[in-house]
Amino acid sequence: MPRKSSVHKIEITSEGKVDLLTLIADLPSEFQVKVDDECITLNKKWHLKRTEKSCEVTVKRCVNAEKLALALGLYRAEGQKRPRRVRFVNKDPMLHRWFVEALREMGVSEFKAYAQYCFCEECGLRKLKEAVKKFEEMTRVKVINVYRNEAAHNPTFYLDVNNKALAVLLITAEKTLRKEIAYGNVPRNIANRYLRGVMEGDGSLNLKIDNGKVKGMYLETFESDADAVRDLLTIIKKLIGINLVAYKTDDQRSSINLYDLLEMLVEDLIPTRYIDKVKERIMIAFQRKGTPWILMKLAEAFDDKWFSSKEAGQVIHKARHHALEKLRALEKRGYLISKKVKDFSKVKPKGTPVRRLFKLTRKAKKLTKILKSLLPSSLPSTSFLSSFSLL
Repeated sequence: MPRKSSVHKIEITSEGKVDLLTLIADLPSEFQVKVDDECITLNKKWHLKRTEKSCEVTVKRCVNAEKLALALGLYRAEGQKRPRRVRFVNKDPMLHRWFVEALREMGVSEFKAYAQYCFCEECGLRKLKEAVKKFEEMTRVKVINVYRNEAAHNPTFYLDVNNKALAVLLITAEKTLRKEIAYGNVPRNIANRYLRGVMEGDGSLNLKIDNGKVKGMYLETFESDADAVRDLLTIIKKLIGINLVAYKTDDQRSSINLYDLLEMLVEDLIPTRYIDKVKERIMIAFQRKGTPWILMKLAEAFDDKWFSSKEAGQVIHKARHHALEKLRALEKRGYLISKKVKDFSKVKPKGTPVRRLFKLTRKAKKLTKILKSLLPSSLPSTSFLSSFSLL
């Protein structure tokens, strides 16, 4: 079904800030909006049993677009969707830190934090104390109470802002940003930050590895809202080319290959909790002289220079025709560009021969830089690659 055209224009400044006013055009009509050059104020009044009630929030109008996109992605995954208050729930203090940082930049200053823990003898209190200390150090928000939850063998933290108007603002902004990303109207860096937030919360990267052998790789998301599911399927297809299939159990998943995993690395979409498993998969690819190994060898040999399939074959130890086949596959994936040049060194009676030269793209250079960061720190990349060349 074709998507409807966009009706919003999200404004991003040259400093990388987004105008919040462009994200909240679809606020419920009962909210009054007051705007000036610096701030936005939302206000709502109503009567309950002859008593006038109200809620209000004032936020900065322009905030860092990437930080906000990350926070809205996290809120899509782990935030309370009912507009009673802002609530973000997760075990990882780092995710809470990212969420708090974005709200603080908006001008929010009052936070409350709680935790749930099992209090069982096997887990003990030390784990709780260490987790609470880490949470408070990273977020600068004090945990004011801990509640018993027999299933919470790792402390789960609840971060609250008791402001209905702010909750409505975040819910509205998240939906607008999600829609615009699905339409393709948001810069890729901001779209990637939003999707990274979703993946950190509701994403699962299932890499099945047994005794150095890959048994399968799967990408999953867990979203129950039908409208959000449609948007997220579109976004994931646009950004990393993966077709997730939605199932009735609020589960969207797809098998992925090494190229898909490398694409997620390049776009910085790997959830933090899966990075060690990704390293293990990359090491297997190195051992098999797969794509990561080939790109690293090409980067070290040619850097920013053009090279032929014959020259590449000498570097990756493949016959010229096999090297050419691999180079064309890498070009199709966006890691190489190529051009045809006349080779006057081999002039034949019927004309001037033409050969194809290749060059690493920015995407390839970015990936090789990431791959170097994943190598064992005790081994320089050159000796590391040489050790695999001998396998």
